[in-house]
Amino acid sequence: MFGEVAVFEGKPYPASAQVVADTKILGIKKKDFLSFLSTRPWVALSIINILGGRLRDAQGRLKDLAGERVEQRLARTLLMLYSKLGPTLPFTRQEIADMAGTTTETAIRVTSQLKDRGIIRSIRGKIIILDETKLRLLSEGPPQV
Repeated sequence: MFGEVAVFEGKPYPASAQVVADTKILGIKKKDFLSFLSTRPWVALSIINILGGRLRDAQGRLKDLAGERVEQRLARTLLMLYSKLGPTLPFTRQEIADMAGTTTETAIRVTSQLKDRGIIRSIRGKIIILDETKLRLLSEGPPQV
């Protein structure tokens, strides 16, 4: 689902999406969707469950932003994308920076370090994960003493 929050808030959705593969999209008018939910409360409960999970994820991301080093956040972001899209990520360093909650300059510096260590490779508008194990270790942060 995408944009379901806007239906309940009555405001425009604050984000957009871009497909990375051939995709079919289904749009449902607000009044039709609300009518559907009014006769099927179990569907509404399922949506509430999904939204609750997203809220929990967002709270986890806020915790990460506050407590993790930028290298960890960037590595974690790359791993999350890797798990969904595979080793070739169709994103610029600006887009990766936005997802990781850092500046473009910092993302460029950290991705350059990752390139130097043989963990990733970047080519115009793409980042390729070369060593998932090293990236995972970096995402976990320094060893706890």
